[in-house]
Amino acid sequence: MNNRNTRFSATKSFDSTRRTAIVCALFATLPCFQLNAEENVWSGLARSQFDSAALTLRIPCVVLEDEIGNSLPGFSPAFALNLLLISDDEDNQLLRLVEPLQEFTEVPASCLDTLKVSSDGTTATYSTNSTELDIDAAVYANRYYTIELQANLEGQGPIDFSVLSAESRIYRAPMFRGDTLLIIAPAPPFVADFIYDDALIVSSVQKVYTDLAVYEPSTIDVNCSYFDPLGLLELVDVVNGNSRYRLKSTVTAANNNTSFSLRCSVFNRDLNRDVIDIDILSWFIQI
Repeated sequence: MNNRNTRFSATKSFDSTRRTAIVCALFATLPCFQLNAEENVWSGLARSQFDSAALTLRIPCVVLEDEIGNSLPGFSPAFALNLLLISDDEDNQLLRLVEPLQEFTEVPASCLDTLKVSSDGTTATYSTNSTELDIDAAVYANRYYTIELQANLEGQGPIDFSVLSAESRIYRAPMFRGDTLLIIAPAPPFVADFIYDDALIVSSVQKVYTDLAVYEPSTIDVNCSYFDPLGLLELVDVVNGNSRYRLKSTVTAANNNTSFSLRCSVFNRDLNRDVIDIDILSWFIQI
C-alpha cells in the first residue's frame, strides 16, 4: 500500500443528535438485521486479517468512539466489520464497508482496533497496528501491518475508506534474559510447612519485567501463578486476597524428583499473543 498522511481537526461539539445521524449514516448502507448477523466470518481470528480469497479485511472487533476516546452513548461500543477491497490503484486504494456486521454490547478484552468518528461528524477513521495476511508462507511469518483508513461520511451511498497510511513490520518477540531458579524442597529453609504465597508471585513479576528485552513498542503484560500439575500443593487459607499454599502432608520420598513451579506468562496485548511462558522458580522434591 502506498503511504499517505492526512491531518484533520474539528472544533464543533459532538451533540447527541449529530452523533445519531452520523452513526446511522455509517451503517445505513446495510440492512438493520445484519447488525445481529449469525454468520461469523471472523471465527478464530485473534486480530484483523486480510482474507485474500475474498479481498476483504476481516475486523473481529473495533471500538466505536469519538476523537477524544469517549464512547458514543446509545450505540453498541464495539462491532465486527468487513471492508471489501474495491480499488487497489496505487494512488486510490479503497475499501468498502460491506455486510455482515456484528455488534457487541460490551467491549471484549480482545478488542484491538478503533473506529473514531470526528467531532464534526464528517469522517470516520479506522486504525489498527496488528493486521496480518492469511497467506501461509514463511515470508509472512510474524509480519504485521499498521494501517489507518478514513471514510467521508458526508456523501450518499456506500461507505468507502481510503488508505491514509500502511506500514509492515516483522514482529520480534520479547526475550527473557534472566535465570530460572531451581530450588530443592523441602530442604531448609523451604521446610515442609513453608508457605508459598503471593509475595513470591509479586517478586517474580517484577523480575520478569526487569529481565525482559523488548524489541518493539507494545503493551506487555506479565502474569505469574503457581503451576502444580501433579497436585503437590494444598491451599492453606486466603488472607486479604492472598492465597497461601504449602506442600501436602501426603508428599513423601515417593514424590522425589517431581516438581512444581511458579510460571510467568508474557502476553503482548497489542497482538493478543502469548509470547513466552517462563518457569521463573522451580521446586524439586527431595526428602
